[in-house]
Amino acid sequence: MRFRVVRARGRVIAAGMLAMLSLGGCTRDNRPAPVWEPGAIAAWPFAPVQMHLHPLTHMERGPDGATKIVCHVELLDHWGDTAKGVGKLTIQLFRPTGGSRATAVGDMVWHIDLDDPQFNASMYDPSTRTYRLQLGGLPDWAIPSGNDDRSRLLLRAKFVGQGPDGTVREMTSELSIRT
Repeated sequence: MRFRVVRARGRVIAAGMLAMLSLGGCTRDNRPAPVWEPGAIAAWPFAPVQMHLHPLTHMERGPDGATKIVCHVELLDHWGDTAKGVGKLTIQLFRPTGGSRATAVGDMVWHIDLDDPQFNASMYDPSTRTYRLQLGGLPDWAIPSGNDDRSRLLLRAKFVGQGPDGTVREMTSELSIRT
């Protein structure tokens, strides 16, 4: 009996050492980032074909007291998997008019250029698999007044980038958020 216990411990120790050695291969490699020439993006089957303003989008007050919209934009490929995209993103904020969305009035526009791979990567949040954009400079009407006025704002986004076949593709999405 005692011999089997020792032998089992030896197997456990050997398995643990093997696991530790194999985990060493799970680290990120330190290869330099690829160099991209402007306009050098070719057809790619995993290019985005859909865009969604993600429900994680919300309003937030920063440490400086300024209110901003934290906007989460999700791009999806042909198979519905999350993708990164190279292109131009435009986000519009619409003033509510009390009627339907069709009567909302555009009040602010943010233009985000995601053509530069370094900037593009810095805007991408791997934990949510979305682009996480902090949209500041909001007009007074869009900032919650504190008297429990829970009105809604309408965000509309447009992404123009290259599709899987290499042609220019335009995607749109809208989301209503509470103030």
